[in-house]
Amino acid sequence: MGEAGVDTGALRKEFLTEMISGIETRLFEGENGQGKMPKYSLNDLDNGLFRVAGEIFAVSLAQGGPAPRFLQEWCYNYLLSGNLENIMMDSVNDMEFSPLIKMIEETSDLSHYCEQISSCGYTGPINDQNKENIKRAMHAAARSTLMLQQLREGLQLYRLVDILEKNKEVCRGLFVFEGGNDQPKLMGEPLSPVEL
Repeated sequence: MGEAGVDTGALRKEFLTEMISGIETRLFEGENGQGKMPKYSLNDLDNGLFRVAGEIFAVSLAQGGPAPRFLQEWCYNYLLSGNLENIMMDSVNDMEFSPLIKMIEETSDLSHYCEQISSCGYTGPINDQNKENIKRAMHAAARSTLMLQQLREGLQLYRLVDILEKNKEVCRGLFVFEGGNDQPKLMGEPLSPVEL
């Protein structure tokens, strides 16, 4: 406000930096230093905010703005495939369920946790043989898939998901939190439509 509207790139980068930071704060949660995952919010899902976030991520990457490098590894893997495959439970950091999952891993008598297990959506037999299924059902990863699916739809802008699938390792650093500096990373020159 009150500044000349001539943009040689600084206004665009400032705008995209503020947008990515705002999206991270509004739609994602996680413990400091461990990456973030989508907040479980059906209201935001119904309003299409995760799709819009994906579209903004795609625009930011295409325009040389900051990369949204704050996600947990499993979230990036979901964005690539659209499936919850090969998720290591210790790689998912959830403030609500991680302590409960740890208690279930360490106990030999699951009967003390029947109510918590049932309230998480697990409907099978609660016994030691089903511990892995119970942990998977309890995990917030299962709750976050709707949000990630909508985020993935937004990333289809510029066919970014196709690019991610073809360049998994190269693109990992654009999305996955790797510790250290938690500031958005500017990418440099925008990508041309041909590169996209």
